[in-house]
Amino acid sequence: MLKQLEGSQGVAQAVALCRPDVVCAYPISPQTHIVENLGLLCRKGVLQNCEYINVESEFAAMSVAMGASAAGGRAYTATAGRGLLFMVEPVYNAGGLGLPIVMTVANRAIGAPINIWNDHSDSMSQRDSGWLQLFAETNQEAVDLHIQAFRIAEELSLPVMVCMDGFVLTHAFERMDIPEQAEVDAFLPPYEPRQQLDPANPYSIGAMVGPEAFTEVRYLAHRKMCEAVDTVERVAGEFRERFGRESGGLVSCYRMEDAEVAVFAMGSLLGTIKDTVDEMREQGVKIGVVGLKCYRPFPFEAVRKALANVRAVVVIERMVSAGCGGALELDVMRALRGLDVTQHSVIAGLGELCLYTVNEREYAMVFALGELKTVVDEPGIHVKLPPPLQNVVYLDKRILTLDASGADLVQTSEKKNLMIDTFVKWRIGDPRLYWVSFQGSERAASDRLSALLRDVLNIAVNKRTVNQITSSEREKAMSEISELLQARVRDVGIDIVDVRMKRVDFTPEISESVYRRMEAERKRVASEERSKGAAEAERIRANADRQSEVILAQAYRDAQKTKGEGDAEAARLKPIARVLRRRTT
Repeated sequence: MLKQLEGSQGVAQAVALCRPDVVCAYPISPQTHIVENLGLLCRKGVLQNCEYINVESEFAAMSVAMGASAAGGRAYTATAGRGLLFMVEPVYNAGGLGLPIVMTVANRAIGAPINIWNDHSDSMSQRDSGWLQLFAETNQEAVDLHIQAFRIAEELSLPVMVCMDGFVLTHAFERMDIPEQAEVDAFLPPYEPRQQLDPANPYSIGAMVGPEAFTEVRYLAHRKMCEAVDTVERVAGEFRERFGRESGGLVSCYRMEDAEVAVFAMGSLLGTIKDTVDEMREQGVKIGVVGLKCYRPFPFEAVRKALANVRAVVVIERMVSAGCGGALELDVMRALRGLDVTQHSVIAGLGELCLYTVNEREYAMVFALGELKTVVDEPGIHVKLPPPLQNVVYLDKRILTLDASGADLVQTSEKKNLMIDTFVKWRIGDPRLYWVSFQGSERAASDRLSALLRDVLNIAVNKRTVNQITSSEREKAMSEISELLQARVRDVGIDIVDVRMKRVDFTPEISESVYRRMEAERKRVASEERSKGAAEAERIRANADRQSEVILAQAYRDAQKTKGEGDAEAARLKPIARVLRRRTT
Protein backbone atom coordinates (compact mmCIF):
# COMPACT_ATOMS: atom_id res chain seq x y z
CA MET A 1 0.00 0.00 0.00
CA LEU A 2 1.36 3.40 -1.02
CA LYS A 3 1.67 5.83 1.90
CA GLN A 4 3.18 9.29 2.31
CA LEU A 5 5.19 8.84 5.50
CA GLU A 6 8.19 10.08 7.38
CA GLY A 7 11.08 7.66 7.05
CA SER A 8 10.96 6.76 10.74
CA GLN A 9 7.22 6.01 10.51
CA GLY A 10 7.78 3.76 7.52
CA VAL A 11 10.50 1.81 9.34
CA ALA A 12 8.29 1.46 12.43
CA GLN A 13 5.46 0.04 10.33
CA ALA A 14 7.87 -2.35 8.55
CA VAL A 15 9.23 -3.62 11.88
CA ALA A 16 5.68 -4.10 13.17
CA LEU A 17 4.86 -6.20 10.08
CA CYS A 18 7.74 -8.50 11.05
CA ARG A 19 5.91 -9.35 14.31
CA PRO A 20 8.72 -8.78 16.85
CA ASP A 21 8.23 -10.36 20.26
CA VAL A 22 10.27 -7.74 22.10
CA VAL A 23 10.98 -4.10 21.24
CA CYS A 24 13.59 -2.43 23.46
CA ALA A 25 13.18 1.33 23.38
CA TYR A 26 15.52 4.09 24.46
CA PRO A 27 15.20 7.37 22.58
CA ILE A 28 18.06 9.25 20.96
CA SER A 29 17.87 11.54 17.95
CA PRO A 30 17.47 10.93 15.12
CA GLN A 31 15.93 7.48 15.72
CA THR A 32 13.49 8.52 18.44
CA HIS A 33 10.51 8.61 16.08
CA ILE A 34 11.03 4.94 15.23
CA VAL A 35 10.60 3.60 18.78
CA GLU A 36 7.90 6.21 19.51
CA ASN A 37 5.84 5.02 16.55
CA LEU A 38 6.37 1.38 17.51
CA GLY A 39 5.10 2.21 21.01
CA LEU A 40 2.06 3.87 19.44
CA LEU A 41 1.39 0.79 17.27
CA CYS A 42 1.60 -1.41 20.36
CA ARG A 43 -0.81 0.81 22.29
CA LYS A 44 -3.32 0.87 19.43
CA GLY A 45 -3.17 -2.91 19.12
CA VAL A 46 -1.74 -2.88 15.61
CA LEU A 47 1.37 -4.64 16.89
CA GLN A 48 0.11 -7.51 19.01
CA ASN A 49 1.84 -10.07 21.21
CA CYS A 50 4.81 -7.77 21.58
CA GLU A 51 6.55 -6.76 24.79
CA TYR A 52 7.43 -3.08 24.46
CA ILE A 53 10.10 -2.34 27.06
CA ASN A 54 11.24 1.14 27.99
CA VAL A 55 14.78 0.78 29.29
CA GLU A 56 17.03 3.23 31.13
CA SER A 57 19.96 3.30 28.68
CA GLU A 58 21.25 2.05 25.35
CA PHE A 59 23.37 -0.52 27.18
CA ALA A 60 20.20 -1.84 28.77
CA ALA A 61 18.39 -1.83 25.42
CA MET A 62 20.91 -4.16 23.83
CA SER A 63 21.19 -6.27 26.98
CA VAL A 64 17.41 -6.78 27.08
CA ALA A 65 17.40 -7.56 23.35
CA MET A 66 20.10 -10.17 23.93
CA GLY A 67 18.10 -11.77 26.74
CA ALA A 68 14.94 -11.80 24.66
CA SER A 69 16.73 -13.31 21.65
CA ALA A 70 18.51 -15.92 23.75
CA ALA A 71 15.15 -16.88 25.26
CA GLY A 72 13.74 -17.53 21.79
CA GLY A 73 12.04 -14.22 21.00
CA ARG A 74 12.29 -12.06 17.89
CA ALA A 75 14.03 -8.95 19.23
CA TYR A 76 14.40 -5.44 17.86
CA THR A 77 15.92 -2.17 18.99
CA ALA A 78 17.14 1.10 17.49
CA THR A 79 19.83 3.63 18.29
CA ALA A 80 22.05 6.31 16.78
CA GLY A 81 25.41 8.00 17.24
CA ARG A 82 26.66 7.91 20.80
CA GLY A 83 23.82 5.61 21.73
CA LEU A 84 25.55 2.89 19.74
CA LEU A 85 28.78 3.59 21.62
CA PHE A 86 26.99 3.22 24.96
CA MET A 87 26.00 -0.30 23.99
CA VAL A 88 29.32 -1.37 22.45
CA GLU A 89 30.02 -4.16 24.96
CA PRO A 90 26.70 -5.99 24.47
CA VAL A 91 26.89 -5.28 20.71
CA TYR A 92 30.08 -7.33 20.53
CA ASN A 93 28.52 -9.95 22.78
CA ALA A 94 25.45 -10.23 20.54
CA GLY A 95 27.70 -10.67 17.50
CA GLY A 96 29.89 -13.23 19.21
CA LEU A 97 26.90 -15.20 20.51
CA GLY A 98 25.20 -15.23 17.13
CA LEU A 99 21.92 -13.77 18.37
CA PRO A 100 19.61 -12.78 15.44
CA ILE A 101 18.76 -9.29 16.69
CA VAL A 102 17.75 -6.60 14.22
CA MET A 103 18.75 -3.04 15.07
CA THR A 104 18.16 0.19 13.21
CA VAL A 105 21.06 2.62 13.33
CA ALA A 106 20.03 6.13 12.31
CA ASN A 107 23.52 7.18 11.33
CA ARG A 108 24.76 10.17 13.28
CA ALA A 109 28.18 11.72 13.81
CA ILE A 110 30.24 10.99 16.91
CA GLY A 111 31.88 13.93 18.68
CA ALA A 112 33.78 15.81 19.79
CA PRO A 113 32.85 18.31 18.61
CA ILE A 114 29.16 17.73 19.35
CA ASN A 115 27.24 17.02 16.15
CA ILE A 116 23.82 15.40 15.76
CA TRP A 117 23.90 15.35 11.96
CA ASN A 118 24.59 12.54 9.58
CA ASP A 119 27.73 10.62 8.86
CA HIS A 120 28.67 6.92 9.16
CA SER A 121 31.16 7.07 12.00
CA ASP A 122 28.80 5.39 14.47
CA SER A 123 27.95 2.19 12.59
CA MET A 124 31.36 1.95 10.91
CA SER A 125 33.02 2.06 14.33
CA GLN A 126 31.31 -1.31 14.92
CA ARG A 127 32.26 -2.88 11.60
CA ASP A 128 34.32 -5.50 13.44
CA SER A 129 31.64 -6.41 15.99
CA GLY A 130 30.25 -9.42 14.11
CA TRP A 131 27.05 -7.69 12.94
CA LEU A 132 25.87 -7.60 9.36
CA GLN A 133 25.53 -4.00 8.21
CA LEU A 134 23.05 -3.12 5.46
CA PHE A 135 22.86 0.49 4.20
CA ALA A 136 19.69 2.03 2.79
CA GLU A 137 19.74 4.54 -0.04
CA THR A 138 16.09 5.61 0.28
CA ASN A 139 13.30 5.31 2.81
CA GLN A 140 11.65 2.70 0.59
CA GLU A 141 14.83 0.66 0.73
CA ALA A 142 15.00 1.15 4.52
CA VAL A 143 11.51 -0.36 4.80
CA ASP A 144 12.43 -3.29 2.57
CA LEU A 145 15.78 -3.92 4.27
CA HIS A 146 14.15 -4.35 7.69
CA ILE A 147 11.91 -7.08 6.34
CA GLN A 148 14.91 -8.75 4.73
CA ALA A 149 17.05 -8.22 7.85
CA PHE A 150 14.83 -10.38 10.07
CA ARG A 151 14.91 -13.13 7.44
CA ILE A 152 18.71 -12.94 7.03
CA ALA A 153 19.38 -12.72 10.77
CA GLU A 154 17.26 -15.77 11.59
CA GLU A 155 18.56 -17.88 8.72
CA LEU A 156 22.17 -17.20 9.72
CA SER A 157 21.66 -16.71 13.46
CA LEU A 158 23.60 -13.45 13.22
CA PRO A 159 22.60 -9.92 14.28
CA VAL A 160 21.88 -7.33 11.57
CA MET A 161 22.19 -3.55 11.59
CA VAL A 162 20.02 -1.70 9.13
CA CYS A 163 21.72 1.67 8.66
CA MET A 164 19.77 4.67 7.40
CA ASP A 165 21.10 8.22 7.29
CA GLY A 166 19.92 10.29 10.21
CA PHE A 167 17.60 13.20 9.38
CA VAL A 168 18.32 12.83 5.67
CA LEU A 169 16.10 9.72 5.65
CA THR A 170 14.63 9.37 9.13
CA HIS A 171 12.93 12.77 9.06
CA ALA A 172 12.22 12.98 5.33
CA PHE A 173 8.73 12.33 3.95
CA GLU A 174 8.51 10.02 0.96
CA ARG A 175 5.92 7.92 -0.77
CA MET A 176 6.60 4.37 0.37
CA ASP A 177 5.03 1.05 -0.55
CA ILE A 178 4.23 -0.58 2.81
CA PRO A 179 3.48 -4.29 2.27
CA GLU A 180 0.40 -6.03 3.59
CA GLN A 181 0.72 -8.26 6.63
CA ALA A 182 -0.01 -11.39 4.59
CA GLU A 183 2.79 -10.57 2.14
CA VAL A 184 5.34 -10.19 4.93
CA ASP A 185 4.11 -13.35 6.66
CA ALA A 186 4.61 -15.28 3.41
CA PHE A 187 8.16 -13.94 3.08
CA LEU A 188 9.21 -14.07 6.75
CA PRO A 189 8.32 -17.35 8.49
CA PRO A 190 7.83 -17.57 12.27
CA TYR A 191 11.05 -17.38 14.27
CA GLU A 192 12.64 -20.74 15.09
CA PRO A 193 15.78 -20.06 17.14
CA ARG A 194 18.85 -22.22 16.67
CA GLN A 195 19.74 -21.79 20.32
CA GLN A 196 17.27 -21.10 23.10
CA LEU A 197 17.71 -20.88 26.82
CA ASP A 198 15.28 -23.22 28.53
CA PRO A 199 15.08 -23.75 32.31
CA ALA A 200 13.98 -27.30 31.62
CA ASN A 201 17.08 -27.97 29.60
CA PRO A 202 19.78 -25.64 31.00
CA TYR A 203 23.03 -24.94 29.24
CA SER A 204 25.36 -21.95 28.92
CA ILE A 205 26.22 -19.76 25.95
CA GLY A 206 29.06 -17.30 25.73
CA ALA A 207 31.14 -19.03 28.42
CA MET A 208 34.68 -17.89 29.12
CA VAL A 209 37.45 -19.34 26.95
CA GLY A 210 41.20 -19.04 27.18
CA PRO A 211 43.69 -17.61 24.69
CA GLU A 212 44.03 -20.99 23.00
CA ALA A 213 40.43 -20.87 21.82
CA PHE A 214 39.45 -17.20 21.60
CA THR A 215 41.10 -16.46 18.26
CA GLU A 216 39.71 -19.63 16.78
CA VAL A 217 36.20 -18.65 17.83
CA ARG A 218 36.64 -15.20 16.30
CA TYR A 219 37.91 -16.76 13.10
CA LEU A 220 34.88 -19.04 12.95
CA ALA A 221 32.71 -15.91 13.33
CA HIS A 222 34.64 -14.37 10.43
CA ARG A 223 33.99 -17.45 8.27
CA LYS A 224 30.33 -17.34 9.15
CA MET A 225 30.15 -13.64 8.16
CA CYS A 226 31.85 -14.36 4.83
CA GLU A 227 29.33 -17.11 4.08
CA ALA A 228 26.55 -14.61 4.78
CA VAL A 229 27.32 -12.84 1.46
CA ASP A 230 25.41 -15.47 -0.50
CA THR A 231 22.47 -15.34 1.90
CA VAL A 232 22.16 -11.56 1.60
CA GLU A 233 22.12 -11.76 -2.19
CA ARG A 234 19.69 -14.68 -2.26
CA VAL A 235 17.22 -13.07 0.16
CA ALA A 236 17.32 -9.85 -1.89
CA GLY A 237 16.50 -11.88 -5.00
CA GLU A 238 13.57 -13.61 -3.30
CA PHE A 239 12.33 -10.24 -2.08
CA ARG A 240 12.46 -8.89 -5.63
CA GLU A 241 10.50 -11.83 -6.99
CA ARG A 242 7.81 -11.56 -4.34
CA PHE A 243 7.44 -7.78 -4.03
CA GLY A 244 8.44 -6.73 -7.55
CA ARG A 245 11.15 -4.17 -6.69
CA GLU A 246 14.93 -4.12 -6.32
CA SER A 247 16.02 -3.47 -2.75
CA GLY A 248 19.09 -4.44 -0.81
CA GLY A 249 21.48 -7.07 -2.03
CA LEU A 250 25.23 -6.55 -2.18
CA VAL A 251 25.83 -3.74 -4.68
CA SER A 252 23.75 -1.74 -7.15
CA CYS A 253 25.01 -0.41 -10.48
CA TYR A 254 23.76 2.71 -12.23
CA ARG A 255 24.76 3.60 -15.80
CA MET A 256 27.80 1.33 -15.60
CA GLU A 257 27.37 -0.34 -19.01
CA ASP A 258 30.06 1.72 -20.75
CA ALA A 259 31.41 3.70 -17.79
CA GLU A 260 35.10 4.58 -17.76
CA VAL A 261 34.92 6.19 -14.32
CA ALA A 262 32.84 4.99 -11.39
CA VAL A 263 31.77 6.67 -8.17
CA PHE A 264 31.57 4.26 -5.23
CA ALA A 265 29.48 5.17 -2.19
CA MET A 266 26.73 3.98 0.14
CA GLY A 267 23.70 5.47 1.88
CA SER A 268 21.46 8.37 0.88
CA LEU A 269 24.36 10.11 -0.86
CA LEU A 270 23.81 7.78 -3.82
CA GLY A 271 20.72 9.69 -4.90
CA THR A 272 22.61 12.97 -5.23
CA ILE A 273 25.48 11.22 -7.00
CA LYS A 274 23.11 9.68 -9.53
CA ASP A 275 21.62 13.08 -10.39
CA THR A 276 25.13 14.46 -10.90
CA VAL A 277 26.08 11.49 -13.07
CA ASP A 278 23.02 12.11 -15.25
CA GLU A 279 24.15 15.70 -15.81
CA MET A 280 27.70 14.59 -16.63
CA ARG A 281 26.38 11.96 -19.02
CA GLU A 282 24.56 14.72 -20.92
CA GLN A 283 27.94 16.41 -21.26
CA GLY A 284 29.44 13.25 -22.76
CA VAL A 285 31.30 11.98 -19.68
CA LYS A 286 31.25 8.18 -19.41
CA ILE A 287 30.67 7.84 -15.70
CA GLY A 288 28.56 5.54 -13.53
CA VAL A 289 27.72 4.74 -9.92
CA VAL A 290 28.25 1.63 -7.82
CA GLY A 291 26.28 1.68 -4.60
CA LEU A 292 27.35 -0.55 -1.71
CA LYS A 293 24.34 -2.05 0.06
CA CYS A 294 26.08 -4.59 2.29
CA TYR A 295 29.07 -3.16 4.13
CA ARG A 296 29.59 -6.16 6.45
CA PRO A 297 30.27 -8.72 5.28
CA PHE A 298 32.12 -6.85 2.55
CA PRO A 299 31.21 -8.33 -0.86
CA PHE A 300 34.69 -8.34 -2.38
CA GLU A 301 33.79 -10.39 -5.46
CA ALA A 302 30.69 -8.36 -6.25
CA VAL A 303 32.60 -5.08 -5.93
CA ARG A 304 35.45 -6.40 -8.05
CA LYS A 305 33.03 -7.48 -10.77
CA ALA A 306 31.18 -4.15 -10.75
CA LEU A 307 34.43 -2.13 -11.10
CA ALA A 308 36.45 -4.46 -13.29
CA ASN A 309 35.98 -2.50 -16.54
CA VAL A 310 36.57 1.05 -15.37
CA ARG A 311 39.87 2.89 -15.49
CA ALA A 312 39.26 4.87 -12.29
CA VAL A 313 37.01 4.77 -9.24
CA VAL A 314 36.25 7.57 -6.80
CA VAL A 315 35.31 6.30 -3.33
CA ILE A 316 33.07 8.70 -1.39
CA GLU A 317 33.58 8.31 2.36
CA ARG A 318 31.05 9.38 5.03
CA MET A 319 33.53 9.11 7.91
CA VAL A 320 37.16 9.86 8.62
CA SER A 321 39.36 7.19 10.18
CA ALA A 322 41.85 9.28 12.14
CA GLY A 323 45.38 8.41 11.14
CA CYS A 324 44.26 6.49 8.08
CA GLY A 325 41.76 8.56 6.11
CA GLY A 326 38.79 6.74 4.72
CA ALA A 327 37.88 3.26 5.94
CA LEU A 328 35.81 2.28 2.92
CA GLU A 329 38.66 2.85 0.48
CA LEU A 330 40.75 0.14 2.17
CA ASP A 331 38.07 -2.46 1.49
CA VAL A 332 37.69 -1.28 -2.10
CA MET A 333 41.45 -1.37 -2.54
CA ARG A 334 41.52 -5.00 -1.40
CA ALA A 335 38.65 -5.88 -3.75
CA LEU A 336 40.48 -4.32 -6.72
CA ARG A 337 43.84 -5.90 -5.97
CA GLY A 338 45.52 -6.90 -9.22
CA LEU A 339 43.26 -4.80 -11.45
CA ASP A 340 44.48 -1.77 -13.41
CA VAL A 341 42.03 0.63 -11.78
CA THR A 342 43.13 3.98 -10.42
CA GLN A 343 41.52 4.65 -7.06
CA HIS A 344 40.74 8.01 -5.47
CA SER A 345 39.18 8.71 -2.10
CA VAL A 346 37.02 11.72 -1.22
CA ILE A 347 35.71 12.50 2.25
CA ALA A 348 32.12 13.71 2.05
CA GLY A 349 31.72 16.79 4.19
CA LEU A 350 35.08 18.14 3.13
CA GLY A 351 33.65 19.05 -0.24
CA GLU A 352 33.01 22.60 0.95
CA LEU A 353 36.63 22.73 2.10
CA CYS A 354 38.27 20.85 -0.78
CA LEU A 355 36.02 21.89 -3.65
CA TYR A 356 35.35 25.38 -4.85
CA THR A 357 33.39 26.83 -7.72
CA VAL A 358 34.30 29.57 -10.15
CA ASN A 359 31.63 31.36 -12.17
CA GLU A 360 31.91 33.46 -15.29
CA ARG A 361 32.03 36.72 -13.30
CA GLU A 362 35.07 36.09 -11.13
CA TYR A 363 38.66 34.96 -10.75
CA ALA A 364 39.67 32.46 -8.07
CA MET A 365 43.13 32.73 -6.54
CA VAL A 366 44.40 29.69 -4.65
CA PHE A 367 46.80 30.44 -1.80
CA ALA A 368 48.96 27.84 -0.09
CA LEU A 369 50.00 28.97 3.38
CA GLY A 370 49.81 32.59 2.30
CA GLU A 371 51.54 32.12 -1.06
CA LEU A 372 49.61 32.67 -4.27
CA LYS A 373 49.86 29.40 -6.17
CA THR A 374 47.45 29.66 -9.06
CA VAL A 375 44.77 31.83 -10.61
CA VAL A 376 41.70 30.09 -12.01
CA ASP A 377 39.37 31.86 -14.42
CA GLU A 378 37.73 28.83 -16.02
CA PRO A 379 34.16 28.40 -14.73
CA GLY A 380 33.29 25.14 -13.00
CA ILE A 381 34.14 23.04 -9.95
CA HIS A 382 37.78 22.80 -8.91
CA VAL A 383 39.69 20.94 -6.24
CA LYS A 384 42.07 22.25 -3.59
CA LEU A 385 43.53 21.15 -0.29
CA PRO A 386 41.46 21.94 2.82
CA PRO A 387 42.33 25.01 4.95
CA PRO A 388 44.74 26.00 6.27
CA LEU A 389 46.78 24.27 3.61
CA GLN A 390 45.03 26.11 0.81
CA ASN A 391 42.52 28.94 0.71
CA VAL A 392 40.62 30.61 -2.11
CA VAL A 393 40.14 34.33 -2.64
CA TYR A 394 37.75 35.61 -5.32
CA LEU A 395 38.18 38.73 -7.47
CA ASP A 396 35.59 40.38 -9.66
CA LYS A 397 36.09 39.77 -13.38
CA ARG A 398 33.32 42.19 -14.48
CA ILE A 399 33.74 45.76 -15.76
CA LEU A 400 33.84 48.16 -12.83
CA THR A 401 33.11 51.89 -12.72
CA LEU A 402 35.12 54.68 -11.12
CA ASP A 403 32.78 57.65 -10.87
CA ALA A 404 34.50 60.62 -9.25
CA SER A 405 32.51 62.29 -6.51
CA GLY A 406 33.61 65.75 -7.61
CA ALA A 407 34.97 67.57 -10.64
CA ASP A 408 38.70 68.19 -11.14
CA LEU A 409 40.15 71.70 -11.73
CA VAL A 410 42.17 71.68 -14.96
CA GLN A 411 43.82 74.55 -16.81
CA THR A 412 43.63 74.91 -20.57
CA SER A 413 46.35 76.19 -22.89
CA GLU A 414 44.66 79.62 -22.61
CA LYS A 415 45.29 79.55 -18.85
CA LYS A 416 41.59 79.25 -18.23
CA ASN A 417 40.40 76.99 -15.46
CA LEU A 418 37.83 74.32 -16.22
CA MET A 419 35.91 71.98 -13.93
CA ILE A 420 35.86 68.54 -15.59
CA ASP A 421 33.76 65.65 -14.23
CA THR A 422 34.82 62.19 -15.49
CA PHE A 423 34.16 58.47 -15.02
CA VAL A 424 36.31 55.44 -15.89
CA LYS A 425 35.26 51.91 -16.92
CA TRP A 426 37.92 49.38 -15.85
CA ARG A 427 38.48 45.74 -14.96
CA ILE A 428 41.10 43.46 -13.50
CA GLY A 429 43.40 42.32 -16.30
CA ASP A 430 46.14 40.51 -14.38
CA PRO A 431 44.87 39.12 -11.05
CA ARG A 432 48.39 38.40 -9.77
CA LEU A 433 49.62 41.98 -10.29
CA TYR A 434 46.34 43.34 -8.97
CA TRP A 435 46.65 41.29 -5.77
CA VAL A 436 50.28 42.28 -5.25
CA SER A 437 49.40 45.95 -5.78
CA PHE A 438 46.16 46.23 -3.84
CA GLN A 439 45.71 42.99 -1.86
CA GLY A 440 42.41 42.57 -3.64
CA SER A 441 40.99 45.86 -2.30
CA GLU A 442 38.75 47.55 -4.86
CA ARG A 443 38.80 50.75 -2.81
CA ALA A 444 42.60 50.90 -2.92
CA ALA A 445 42.51 50.34 -6.67
CA SER A 446 39.94 53.13 -7.09
CA ASP A 447 42.06 55.55 -5.09
CA ARG A 448 45.08 54.76 -7.25
CA LEU A 449 43.06 55.18 -10.42
CA SER A 450 41.69 58.52 -9.24
CA ALA A 451 45.20 59.91 -8.65
CA LEU A 452 46.48 58.70 -12.01
CA LEU A 453 43.37 59.99 -13.77
CA ARG A 454 44.01 63.53 -12.47
CA ASP A 455 47.55 63.41 -13.87
CA VAL A 456 46.60 62.27 -17.37
CA LEU A 457 43.65 64.65 -17.42
CA ASN A 458 45.99 67.57 -16.85
CA ILE A 459 48.29 66.36 -19.63
CA ALA A 460 45.47 66.09 -22.17
CA VAL A 461 43.73 69.38 -21.27
CA ASN A 462 46.75 71.63 -20.73
CA LYS A 463 47.57 71.59 -24.43
CA ARG A 464 44.05 72.34 -25.65
CA THR A 465 41.81 75.38 -25.68
CA VAL A 466 38.43 75.68 -24.07
CA ASN A 467 36.73 75.36 -27.43
CA GLN A 468 38.72 72.20 -28.25
CA ILE A 469 37.89 70.55 -24.93
CA THR A 470 34.22 71.40 -25.05
CA SER A 471 33.61 70.86 -28.73
CA SER A 472 36.03 70.15 -31.56
CA GLU A 473 38.47 67.71 -29.89
CA ARG A 474 36.45 66.32 -27.03
CA GLU A 475 36.38 62.71 -28.32
CA LYS A 476 40.06 62.85 -29.21
CA ALA A 477 40.90 64.12 -25.73
CA MET A 478 38.97 61.29 -24.07
CA SER A 479 40.71 58.70 -26.24
CA GLU A 480 44.11 60.18 -25.36
CA ILE A 481 43.26 60.17 -21.65
CA SER A 482 42.27 56.48 -21.89
CA GLU A 483 45.56 55.54 -23.59
CA LEU A 484 47.68 57.50 -21.12
CA LEU A 485 45.83 55.99 -18.16
CA GLN A 486 46.17 52.46 -19.52
CA ALA A 487 49.93 52.90 -19.87
CA ARG A 488 50.17 53.89 -16.21
CA VAL A 489 48.01 51.13 -14.72
CA ARG A 490 49.28 48.21 -16.77
CA ASP A 491 51.92 47.38 -14.14
CA VAL A 492 49.25 47.05 -11.40
CA GLY A 493 47.09 44.57 -13.31
CA ILE A 494 44.29 46.94 -14.42
CA ASP A 495 42.78 47.25 -17.90
CA ILE A 496 41.07 50.51 -18.89
CA VAL A 497 37.92 49.95 -20.94
CA ASP A 498 36.80 53.57 -21.45
CA VAL A 499 37.11 57.11 -20.10
CA ARG A 500 34.30 59.65 -20.45
CA MET A 501 34.03 63.38 -19.61
CA LYS A 502 30.53 63.86 -18.28
CA ARG A 503 30.64 67.63 -17.67
CA VAL A 504 33.01 70.44 -18.65
CA ASP A 505 32.42 73.82 -17.00
CA PHE A 506 34.22 76.96 -15.89
CA THR A 507 35.29 77.49 -12.33
CA PRO A 508 32.71 78.94 -9.93
CA GLU A 509 34.45 82.35 -9.96
CA ILE A 510 34.34 82.60 -13.73
CA SER A 511 30.85 81.25 -13.85
CA GLU A 512 29.78 83.84 -11.28
CA SER A 513 31.41 86.64 -13.27
CA VAL A 514 29.72 85.49 -16.45
CA TYR A 515 26.44 85.37 -14.60
CA ARG A 516 26.85 88.87 -13.24
CA ARG A 517 27.70 90.13 -16.73
CA MET A 518 24.66 88.43 -18.13
CA GLU A 519 22.59 89.83 -15.30
CA ALA A 520 23.82 93.41 -15.98
CA GLU A 521 23.08 93.07 -19.68
CA ARG A 522 19.64 91.78 -18.94
CA LYS A 523 19.03 94.68 -16.56
CA ARG A 524 20.19 97.21 -19.23
CA VAL A 525 17.89 95.71 -21.80
CA ALA A 526 15.08 95.69 -19.28
CA SER A 527 15.66 99.40 -18.40
CA GLU A 528 15.74 100.36 -22.05
CA GLU A 529 12.53 98.52 -22.70
CA ARG A 530 10.92 100.06 -19.65
CA SER A 531 11.95 103.65 -20.82
CA LYS A 532 10.57 102.98 -24.28
CA GLY A 533 7.35 101.82 -22.71
CA ALA A 534 7.10 104.92 -20.52
CA ALA A 535 7.62 107.26 -23.52
CA GLU A 536 4.99 105.47 -25.52
CA ALA A 537 2.64 105.64 -22.55
CA GLU A 538 3.17 109.42 -22.29
CA ARG A 539 2.54 109.85 -26.02
CA ILE A 540 -0.65 107.86 -25.82
CA ARG A 541 -1.73 109.75 -22.73
CA ALA A 542 -1.08 113.20 -24.38
CA ASN A 543 -3.00 112.19 -27.49
CA ALA A 544 -5.88 111.06 -25.33
CA ASP A 545 -5.87 114.39 -23.47
CA ARG A 546 -5.84 116.34 -26.75
CA GLN A 547 -8.74 114.36 -28.09
CA SER A 548 -10.64 114.89 -24.85
CA GLU A 549 -10.19 118.68 -25.03
CA VAL A 550 -11.33 118.82 -28.67
CA ILE A 551 -14.39 116.80 -27.86
CA LEU A 552 -15.23 119.01 -24.87
CA ALA A 553 -14.77 122.25 -26.95
CA GLN A 554 -17.01 120.96 -29.70
CA ALA A 555 -19.59 119.93 -27.19
CA TYR A 556 -19.50 123.40 -25.57
CA ARG A 557 -19.84 125.06 -28.96
CA ASP A 558 -22.83 123.01 -29.86
CA ALA A 559 -24.36 123.69 -26.45
CA GLN A 560 -23.90 127.47 -26.78
CA LYS A 561 -25.36 127.46 -30.29
CA THR A 562 -28.40 125.53 -29.13
CA LYS A 563 -28.80 127.89 -26.18
CA GLY A 564 -28.62 130.99 -28.46
CA GLU A 565 -31.21 129.57 -30.82
CA GLY A 566 -33.40 128.84 -27.83
CA ASP A 567 -33.05 132.37 -26.46
CA ALA A 568 -33.92 133.90 -29.86
CA GLU A 569 -37.03 131.79 -30.17
CA ALA A 570 -38.06 132.79 -26.65
CA ALA A 571 -37.61 136.51 -27.45
CA ARG A 572 -39.74 136.14 -30.57
CA LEU A 573 -42.55 134.45 -28.74
CA LYS A 574 -42.56 136.74 -25.73
CA PRO A 575 -44.72 139.67 -27.32
CA ILE A 576 -47.16 137.20 -28.66
CA ALA A 577 -47.55 135.76 -25.22
CA ARG A 578 -48.31 139.21 -23.75
CA VAL A 579 -51.05 139.88 -26.32
CA LEU A 580 -52.67 136.59 -25.68
CA ARG A 581 -52.50 137.14 -21.96
CA ARG A 582 -54.38 140.53 -22.30
CA ARG A 583 -57.05 139.08 -24.50
CA THR A 584 -57.65 136.36 -22.02
CA THR A 585 -58.12 138.81 -19.16
